[in-house]
Amino acid sequence: MPIDKKTGKAFFVDPIMGRIEGYKNIKEFNKAVQKYNKKHGVKPLTKKKEGGLTEWFKQKWVDIGSKRADGSFAPCGRSKQKADAKRKYPKCVPLAKARRMTEGQRRSAVKRKRAKAQGVGGKPTNVSTFTKKYYGGMININ
Repeated sequence: MPIDKKTGKAFFVDPIMGRIEGYKNIKEFNKAVQKYNKKHGVKPLTKKKEGGLTEWFKQKWVDIGSKRADGSFAPCGRSKQKADAKRKYPKCVPLAKARRMTEGQRRSAVKRKRAKAQGVGGKPTNVSTFTKKYYGGMININ
């Protein structure tokens, strides 16, 4: 444990925080910080809200282009079975969004998806779920 020659205090050098005096190591320093926080009512930082890819995988994705007779939606995607080979290209959205959409919005999104060439350059084709008109602008649907 190094000791400062001028002050006579023990110190250590943390790679992130730099030089910290008065403590032998990072464990001792962390204990002192926790004790201070508890005494003065400092709350720990809250965990970051889950989002991004984690949230994306937790959502239930459905094909809004194939609504069943009972009102539910078929799950997203197609298999390589002959029965699925005849199915038209799916337009997938999270179930919560599918329920919020009107019938006209669903039809419009599916129509725009199927009108575009699929798999150009080996990449999936994405189209906006809602038109720009829905957001306050104009859009040409070709």
